[in-house]
Amino acid sequence: MIKYKVVEGKNLKTGAAIFFGMAAPVNVVKLESLADEISGECTVTAHDIRAVISALEEKIIRHLQNGNSVRLGLLGSFCPTIRSTAAPSPELFTTDSIKAIGVHFSESSTMRYHLSAQNPEVQFQRIDGE
Repeated sequence: MIKYKVVEGKNLKTGAAIFFGMAAPVNVVKLESLADEISGECTVTAHDIRAVISALEEKIIRHLQNGNSVRLGLLGSFCPTIRSTAAPSPELFTTDSIKAIGVHFSESSTMRYHLSAQNPEVQFQRIDGE
């Protein structure tokens, strides 16, 4: 069940009030909980699952640092991004112009379907108030 709340905004052209849905704050599911859930459904121990995920995290970071995109099957892909200041010419653009490095995640088409409003398995719950 995806929880959402209705929030007020303003139409930038007319200034009129508009209302739109926004995902509500959620409970965080931590690695330990996921490892316990997975180990309950297979023969791998929670400790082994934590070790594998920890190694996976390290490898993803290393590949992103090397400028590679990392595709994780049905989950999606991680790709490094940069934010920079503009330069008046290519010759004046240096690594000092780069201000931040980020990561962009693109979900796979399978995940996109499983999390689409058209998927009958996806349900919503409106949360009112704070």
